[in-house]
Amino acid sequence: MTKSKNNYPLVSIVTVAFKDDKYLPKLLSSIEHLECSKLSLEIIIVSILASEKLINVKKIPVKQVRITHRVGYAEAVNMGISESQGQYLFLPNPDTLVHKTALKKMVSYLQDHNDVGIVAPKVFLMDEPSRISPFDLPCRYFNKTLGKILQVTAEELATIHKPQEVYWLCGNGIIVRKTIWEKVRKYDESFFLYWEDADFNMKVLSCGYKSVLIPQSRLFHKGFASVGDTADQVYYIVRNGRYFINKYSSFPGRFLLHLSNFLVIVSKSFQLFFGTRDRMKTQAFIDGIIDFYRGRRGMRKIRIPNIEARNGSASSPS
Repeated sequence: MTKSKNNYPLVSIVTVAFKDDKYLPKLLSSIEHLECSKLSLEIIIVSILASEKLINVKKIPVKQVRITHRVGYAEAVNMGISESQGQYLFLPNPDTLVHKTALKKMVSYLQDHNDVGIVAPKVFLMDEPSRISPFDLPCRYFNKTLGKILQVTAEELATIHKPQEVYWLCGNGIIVRKTIWEKVRKYDESFFLYWEDADFNMKVLSCGYKSVLIPQSRLFHKGFASVGDTADQVYYIVRNGRYFINKYSSFPGRFLLHLSNFLVIVSKSFQLFFGTRDRMKTQAFIDGIIDFYRGRRGMRKIRIPNIEARNGSASSPS
């Protein structure tokens, strides 16, 4: 058991910031104001393509891991955790605010329940603090026979006020025991971005540990502040979601997945042919499915058509 010099359990707070994330200082400020009696903290910031400025937090040790090339979220988290010393790992996104009592309530629950491997808070929108975040919904059940995921809806989540076991938890704000992280052997980096948390939860579940939502703990999330509502986001969600379903479904679920993929490609191709408001996202959706069948993992490789410009010169890529 890793403990601080005060003999208190140590919590390693690991967050990943892309470039100079403007929300990161707000997250760090909320961490400064946490109520953490009988806990000791360390902060590990994994900065991808960020400027080399020093980050300090009052009374909490900070370690910065700088990455000068593009890597996926899963790899960045793994790098941050490899530098951690804590007994518990807290993984908030950089565009979040942590309620002052959230951390101690989640850690306390883990200390009292040895059969629980992962806990997470109830997440609200940063801009509308009374509304449940639609980006951070837990999964109630995964039907392996049909390959269907049943999420807890925002309306249902608003009515949950006691700790509740779920099938898996969204990765933003989870706390994991370090021993379980080492047993499961980190996030799968081939996902690059999105769905690595669901895959991790499934591995923890297969080891016999529960995932529990702690609604008394609260987090506030901006949502897509780093990646944005982009074609890349569509691509990774589509491609990795299909990897996940194909990996964990039985034969009927995989058959239904392939049938659905065929129908979706036909539908999206018609949209491209007849015109659509957002061709880049539609093409990214198709690319995500095609690359799933090609077995492509990791970072997206964008295929840019070789278009000849007027006057015989090459045009700029779109």
